[in-house]
Amino acid sequence: MDWNTVDLAIALSAAFFSSILGALSGFGAGILVMPFLVPLVGIKGVVPVMAVAMMIANIARVWVYRAHVRLDLLGTLTVSVIPGVFIGTYIYKIMPVNFLAVFIGLFLFASIALRRLLSGRSIELGRGRLIAGGFFFGVLTGSTPGAGVLLIAILLGMGLGGPALVGTDAVLGILISSVRTGMFSIYDLINVPELTLGIAIGLATFPGAFAARWMITRLSAAVHVSIIEVMILFAGASFLWRAWST
Repeated sequence: MDWNTVDLAIALSAAFFSSILGALSGFGAGILVMPFLVPLVGIKGVVPVMAVAMMIANIARVWVYRAHVRLDLLGTLTVSVIPGVFIGTYIYKIMPVNFLAVFIGLFLFASIALRRLLSGRSIELGRGRLIAGGFFFGVLTGSTPGAGVLLIAILLGMGLGGPALVGTDAVLGILISSVRTGMFSIYDLINVPELTLGIAIGLATFPGAFAARWMITRLSAAVHVSIIEVMILFAGASFLWRAWST
């Protein structure tokens, strides 16, 4: 696969800057890169490449928060989420490209409302509802971008917060992204070029955590979130435009 050098440089730069904003606000890091990947891999290749990228990006978070990961909760969550991911990735595979572009665009818009609705809230779940909620999240995260806000609400409902929430979310992110990557590979949506690009995008996010340390004292949390929401709106609009113009 031949990539335009300028498009590749723009995508890697977007990954770096979005990782800074994601580290500051806690969401949206992967979503913001997606429009810049379309010229490189097409609409259908965007989510598979980001699955690889987020698998790599979460490694740093796991290392930083490894002492706080709640291993006792990972079993229940993994058992409930992973079957949903299998179904979600299959849904993604069979979607027509134009419908997929509309679906991604609308879900990106919805993710802003969902984040505001769930911000600071927890979803109180018993074991049965936890399994059902995890499965529903698995289907969403297998077929769409931006479903991570729902997982944060589930983890809050399980009593997690601070480093334990971030570390446990990162471990789950690696597990989920690994399964997504495997399934997309089986469906021939990821080959060596897409895998290489995903790894590069993931590595480009690493320095963002250090840059965020410098910026976090200079910008308010409200400004961080507002910037990301505007960029997510741009990302959603770009997918809807591509669906309409093709």
